[in-house]
Amino acid sequence: MDVFNPIYSAILLQGVDASTNEALPTNGPILKIDNTGPNTAFVRLGNSSVAATTSDCPILINKTLYIARSPDISTNQYMAIICNALGTADANLITGYSNMHSLGFSPVAGATATLSATTTSSSASIGSLGDKIRVVNAGSAHVFVQIGTTGVVATYSSLCILSGEEIVISRGASGEDRIAAITGSGTATVYATPGYGG
Repeated sequence: MDVFNPIYSAILLQGVDASTNEALPTNGPILKIDNTGPNTAFVRLGNSSVAATTSDCPILINKTLYIARSPDISTNQYMAIICNALGTADANLITGYSNMHSLGFSPVAGATATLSATTTSSSASIGSLGDKIRVVNAGSAHVFVQIGTTGVVATYSSLCILSGEEIVISRGASGEDRIAAITGSGTATVYATPGYGG
């Protein structure tokens, strides 16, 4: 069982439709970020000039993301946040420690692929960096996803991700640089973020 031990919890970040950033406490290798809404937030760690885009790591409304900092905390002393719509996204940030290395996900900055999934399979590039892919279903329909190479197709026997849920998938064979998605009905926005751990 993953246990998160908080040590600092005094930051509230508010993302708007333009990127804002905030200095982070230097203690704690794991960041627990709760998106309290009302829009999807996208976050990125970096230095004092870091800026987030909608190609960064998404956090759905009322969901939590655990991010593992790099061992050199000086390279990510700030967190930038932006939301996906006009308005705001509020994020509560807590730093801490975990007894399990699998708790934190380290996203590849600016590498999130966005798919508009429909009842016909479509795919997008997820690059070659990272050993894991964090897939977020931001839609109201269930989504089926498949990781692969050029020509990958998702089918109804592919991995199912329920509406509003996320999963971290290990890359299988080397060279898997695409993700495909399909819905059973309707449409859904799917975010796929390559990274490490989680």
